Amino acid sequence: MHPKTMKFPILPIAAGCLAALFVIPARAQTDSSEDLSQYDNADSLFMHMVQPIRAGGQQTGATLLNEAAAAAEFQKRYPDDPRVWAARIVADRANLSLATMGQGTEDIDAIQTDLTDITNASDAPPDIQKQATAVLRQVAYQKVAAKIRQIRALENTDPGEADAQLAALANDSDPETASAARSEALRIAAMKQPLNLAFTAVDGSQVDLSQMRGKVVLIDFWATWCHPCMMEVPNVVAAYNQLHSSGFEVVGISLDQSREKLLSVTAEKGMVWPQYFDGLGWQNKISTSYGIGSVPTMWLVNKQGMVVDTDGRTDLEDKIQKLLQE
Repeated sequence: MHPKTMKFPILPIAAGCLAALFVIPARAQTDSSEDLSQYDNADSLFMHMVQPIRAGGQQTGATLLNEAAAAAEFQKRYPDDPRVWAARIVADRANLSLATMGQGTEDIDAIQTDLTDITNASDAPPDIQKQATAVLRQVAYQKVAAKIRQIRALENTDPGEADAQLAALANDSDPETASAARSEALRIAAMKQPLNLAFTAVDGSQVDLSQMRGKVVLIDFWATWCHPCMMEVPNVVAAYNQLHSSGFEVVGISLDQSREKLLSVTAEKGMVWPQYFDGLGWQNKISTSYGIGSVPTMWLVNKQGMVVDTDGRTDLEDKIQKLLQE
């Protein structure tokens, strides 16, 4: 299919993720060390630009930097190519990810302005506008997340001020900000006392965390429809298989709506631990009670039943090993 008439690709937007009537200069990172001269035509450069996205998986700062640089180069070389809209989405998405990782130099407000321009552009393809809107939601989420991170930094040094700022955010006029603050308050509350969690699993077994004292437990909030969740499954299975005999347990909280899909996936992937399922999706009774707003979310519970880590995705096995040794 000729590039001038091809349908714009739907680019995956990350989680637990652009211009008006003319193409503005690319604002992507420009200090990538990658040599783009080998991609000497629009088709080859475009395919190189979107290849990491189509491959899926978690990207590093280096790959995101190269992705943004390729998108910037595409805009510079081929401003009249209709795929330049997709290039702008790629650049904004990559730069947003870099910013949230603390590795970017692109201002998040400038990213937001660019995306807003695309959503308002009369000549932007509908699927591109839809993608820009999706990334804008991620921008809004990250802005709130930055405020939450500032509050978390105060929790150990000035808990009173942290509580005051969180209360103010919970009353913010923006509903997304207020909702995020309330979720954070639930997370903090969950970490202040032993986790009280009991339910009948989807397989009929009884789960009660109070009966798991003396063991390290991973509470895995996830769903089969969540791509990042499924990318984490092999890591969780490997940790379980290696450390279960040493006192490590996993409890799944599934945000699925299909019982059959959940049972099929867990059987196929070797996820032999108990799963909570109520078919309510994002309204899952357990996840909402703890303010879970994204999946995957992994909580690590120590031998005393306390939630000691709400970011179990990072260095999972090392963290489990340390908790087992306590």
